[in-house]
Amino acid sequence: MYSLLVAIALSQAAVSGDYEPAVWSTNKKVLDCSPRTVTPSGTLTLKLGKGHGDELAVRRVADNAWFLLVVGMPSEGEPQLMKTDEFAVAKQVLVQGDFVSRSTPNRPEKIFSRQGKYEIYVSDVLESEVGGYRCSFVVKAHEP
Repeated sequence: MYSLLVAIALSQAAVSGDYEPAVWSTNKKVLDCSPRTVTPSGTLTLKLGKGHGDELAVRRVADNAWFLLVVGMPSEGEPQLMKTDEFAVAKQVLVQGDFVSRSTPNRPEKIFSRQGKYEIYVSDVLESEVGGYRCSFVVKAHEP
C-alpha cells in the first residue's frame, strides 16, 4: 500500500509540473561585474572565481532576451566569446557591448543595444535546473 501511495504522489508531482527551479546566487568571489553602469559600446569586466562554471549568458531584463555567449553546444553559426573549456579556467572575461549575438529566436544584434538593466549568468549548464551565479548592471547612453 505504501509503495502505491508513493507512486501516486510521484505521478501527481510529474503531472502538475512540480520541479526544483534553478537557484541563482550572488557571490562576488565567484562572479563580479564591473562597472555597474556601461554604455552600449562599453566593456563589462567579469571577475571569475573558482567554480564559476563552463557557460555564460547575458539577459536583458526588460524583454527577457537571453544572449548565450559561451555554451557547450551553440546553434550553428552562433557567435561565441570563447570555448567552454577556456571559460571554465578564466579568471577574467571582457564582454564588449557591441558584440553581436542572437537572442533566440531573434535576429543578431549588439548585446548592449538597448538601455536598461541586464544580468550576467554563469553556470555549469545554463539551460537546466543546475543554477549558478549572477550579477547585474545597467546599460545607459553617454551623458552629454
